[in-house]
Amino acid sequence: MLTSLAPSPTERVTGLQLDFFTILTIWAFCSGTAWGQSAVEMDSSLSEDPLVPLLELSGYLVQKTLERGAFGVVYQCTALDTNKTVAVKALSHKENAKEEISALEQLKKLDLDKNNLVRFNRHFEFPNNIFLEFEKLDMELLELVQSFNRPMPLSEIQMITQQMLVALNALKSIKMVHRDIKIDNIMLVNHQLHPFKVKLIDFGLACHVSELNRGDIFYNLEGRAPEISLGLPLNEAVDMWALGCLVASMYIAKFIYSGACELGKMGAIVQLHGQPDEQLLNTGMYTKRYFHRESPSIAMTRLGTAGNEDTRAFVDLLKRMLQVDPGKRIAPSEALRHPFITMKYFPSDFSSGPSYHGKTVASQNDRPPSLGTLQEDLALCMNDELTAASERTTENNSHISAETLPVSTNRIWDGDQGGANRGNMGSKVRSRNCFFKKIRRFVSRLFRSIH
Repeated sequence: MLTSLAPSPTERVTGLQLDFFTILTIWAFCSGTAWGQSAVEMDSSLSEDPLVPLLELSGYLVQKTLERGAFGVVYQCTALDTNKTVAVKALSHKENAKEEISALEQLKKLDLDKNNLVRFNRHFEFPNNIFLEFEKLDMELLELVQSFNRPMPLSEIQMITQQMLVALNALKSIKMVHRDIKIDNIMLVNHQLHPFKVKLIDFGLACHVSELNRGDIFYNLEGRAPEISLGLPLNEAVDMWALGCLVASMYIAKFIYSGACELGKMGAIVQLHGQPDEQLLNTGMYTKRYFHRESPSIAMTRLGTAGNEDTRAFVDLLKRMLQVDPGKRIAPSEALRHPFITMKYFPSDFSSGPSYHGKTVASQNDRPPSLGTLQEDLALCMNDELTAASERTTENNSHISAETLPVSTNRIWDGDQGGANRGNMGSKVRSRNCFFKKIRRFVSRLFRSIH
């Protein structure tokens, strides 16, 4: 580990003795001629980046910047001692960096490849920065989803869900909570060679379950479990809720709970699940911040698929992952045995029914059958059913103007807004079908009509 204030190029750095050949290679790289590659081909921002010389002194050839954020910077590099392409994360907040390193060292107890967790290789320090070296993965799952011009089939959703359940099960075995499950933190290993093989990354917020304190607020609003918002005792179930939200988002292409604020988010949960049990409300530190009232609500499946075995299994798993009571929420080990995760045939993938892109709309005779609870269990009610639900909601919420209700059209492939809005995918893509857009807007208003 590097601790000297002014490391010499000939010192041992991250286990590498820099000899004359290595120094010559670094000099050639800095002059823009390393291995015949011109400086023009490299990331132009690197020439003014003050962290690049530190990486070069530590035995890396810096190829490009992969990501910049409030947490730090991630670079794609070649490690000269192994000649492997790696990702190096530069962190300036040393206290936070040491907490992340502690979590990553705990992960080494696990089989990282088998459990779909990013591989952490090593770290080294400078006075004002800590660098973490990871295996280089292919791309964020978000990038892949954004590239699709189609809904994600249930077979693909199953593959990703199964791998993330394996990851959560492994974390639970060492009593670790990730605390930041979202689409940005799932990466494909190598989509060309291993399609949909993914790993969970970014353990900057991870902690031991014993470090979770009742009343702590974390997770982005879209994935925040109700026990966090209510101020209930916390455990690993917060990660399962976030994964459930992500899985639902991959299916419906928008956030399932789309409140623009904490109150709106809780209203959306109450609309979809009903009011939390009295025991939870009486225990919550923050219960008085919210006003709960049961009201009819609807959600949607892809039309023409609700009766299929795979869709029914998918909905059942979602219900278990999104249990409002964390004590009743499904555990990763149980979820891995669920019929949706173990099934091999997906008739909904071959359904000719309409998709949520709004290209076609079901007729009155094409309504899917009811699947039970979760207020209509993601079954899309159309035409007269929408009208009836609208009348009931208007009756129960006569003090709320439908025109003033916030409408969420956030689509999961609309991209990262960056900064404070990271993970809050905006709405840039509009439906080309006017009628379906009205239906979607009505559903969003209906979900958000409880305050």
